[in-house]
Amino acid sequence: MKKILITIITIIIIVAVTIIFIPNFDKNESNQENKIENLIYHYQDTYVGDNSSVGGILNNIFLSENIKYFRLGTSDVPYSITVNYELEEGIKSNKLSQYMEYNATALFASVKNVDIITFNIEDIVQKTYAFKRETIEMKYDEELTSYINDEQTWMDEVYSSIIK
Repeated sequence: MKKILITIITIIIIVAVTIIFIPNFDKNESNQENKIENLIYHYQDTYVGDNSSVGGILNNIFLSENIKYFRLGTSDVPYSITVNYELEEGIKSNKLSQYMEYNATALFASVKNVDIITFNIEDIVQKTYAFKRETIEMKYDEELTSYINDEQTWMDEVYSSIIK
């Protein structure tokens, strides 16, 4: 009886530790839906030179807790934003590319004058995702700024088309 009790307690501890320490990216997606309202109502009409607003946007996109630092390129046109992430293992590469496309789309929709967005990812290997405004905008029927005016439109037209 004592061995069975010890085995059950050990299994419970292992399950609890696994739940706590293994990243749950489906949860990340549901948390993201809660952040969209903040993104839409507080950070429309931002400019790339507004460091605090760009930081606020970055706090409302995927993997925000993994941002190491960001840099704004405002000295010459084209204006740019570079975000450096430090990630743990466990993100599927298809999800990571979806997250980065969504993050770029959210930044282009919110930051009026940014032309290039680069995400540098440090995990087991170094990955870089670079996006140009015109490439992202070609995927949509209207300018990105029109989608960020309404939460339901953003969810239907942008979020759902990227995060599958």
